[in-house]
Amino acid sequence: VVTVGGVPYTLPIKSVESGTALTLVSNFTGPTQSGAAWSAVPRVALNMVTAALVAQSAEALRGLNYDKQNWQLLFSANGNITVRLPDNSEFTGPSWKYLADNMATKSDGAVPVNQGG
Repeated sequence: VVTVGGVPYTLPIKSVESGTALTLVSNFTGPTQSGAAWSAVPRVALNMVTAALVAQSAEALRGLNYDKQNWQLLFSANGNITVRLPDNSEFTGPSWKYLADNMATKSDGAVPVNQGG
């Protein structure tokens, strides 16, 4: 692990040549800085970090997919929709299309009692 410009980077090391030189497994395309201190992290710890990152990325993508589906339903579905949140909780209510379509039929402004007026 090395910090460059205030940002920590976890980079796999191929070999250590000396107390001041090392070779990375692959080319690093980020910012450079000479004389930066670094700390070794055991391979097992790196594997755990990678596994956690994969799980967090999957959770974030799942949330984005739910968000996209929710907006699609909100704009275009008829009637009630069920919105799912990233924590898997849900709530049900009318879509905006349903509300807009219903308002279009109330041109005189009077809403019957059986429809909430």
